[in-house]
Amino acid sequence: MPQIVGMPMSFVDWIDTYRVFHGGKSKKESGNAAAPSGETTPRQEGGISDPTFAEKAEVDNSKVRLLRPRIFAMALIVSIGGLIFGYDTGQISGFLEMDDFLTRFGNEPGPAFSNVRSGTIVGLLSIGTLIGAIGSAPIADIFGRRVCIVTWCIVFCVGVIVQISTEQHWYQIAIGRWVAGLGVGGLSVLTPMYQSETAPRQVRGALVSCYQLFITAGIWLAYMINFGSHTMAGASQWKLPMGIGFIFPAIMATGICFLRE
Repeated sequence: MPQIVGMPMSFVDWIDTYRVFHGGKSKKESGNAAAPSGETTPRQEGGISDPTFAEKAEVDNSKVRLLRPRIFAMALIVSIGGLIFGYDTGQISGFLEMDDFLTRFGNEPGPAFSNVRSGTIVGLLSIGTLIGAIGSAPIADIFGRRVCIVTWCIVFCVGVIVQISTEQHWYQIAIGRWVAGLGVGGLSVLTPMYQSETAPRQVRGALVSCYQLFITAGIWLAYMINFGSHTMAGASQWKLPMGIGFIFPAIMATGICFLRE
């Protein structure tokens, strides 16, 4: 008899399920040909499938070709959200030690930064990140993942513009980092969310892990660029590394438009 939806599995159904998942066949299936690799094989009884069995058995276990354009695009383009996070986090430590940055924005003899001023400049990024992370998921459910990723990239660029356009006002640097933090926080949620929702099941974990890898790469890249620019004269010491930060959201916002929702 066909099993009625909602009723518990009988002992025979349980035995069938056990045999399928352990490489065996039920008596009813012993005369049938084996299903091709990669196909799902829910057991049918009287034309009605067992929902409990189908939930576990209808899984595509076929191999996935790793050398596919979409997988490369998700690994290299979408993971830039982590690169943006790491780069913006790593560069500020170098700025606080650069001579021109200290001369323009320092408030202590030396020149130097007080703990309050340096802490405010550094910490406002994290405050913006918190707010952006909290609000990004509900907004993405309304407008879609790709549109919101592009929007947060634009928000990050606005924050960089606010910072790079100042000459003497330290609070403009702080406010710009807060605005950039909103974009960083939004991307820190949507990047792994988008990857986990659209990646093939077989490589989902590897692609989501690329986000953390790109955060580390962004921190390293910021250190290297700061190391190369700290000997330059004038505001180029810190404005050049800050301006390079436009490149990553521009690539991500453009590339995500060619990927599926």
